[in-house]
Amino acid sequence: MAHALALGGIGVVLSTLGAVAMWQMGMHWYPIALILISLPCAWISGKLYLARKSGSR
Repeated sequence: MAHALALGGIGVVLSTLGAVAMWQMGMHWYPIALILISLPCAWISGKLYLARKSGSR
């Protein structure tokens, strides 16, 4: 789970940097959505992995 959350944190940081760098181009909802969804998706994927790992025993 720690690895998944670390990758989610990296996703938040990179998405934020991308949003700041490209703010003048395109729609603003897309980079904001990337920032907001990075960590929850990583957390859900970590939970799914742990559930699958514990269920396969």
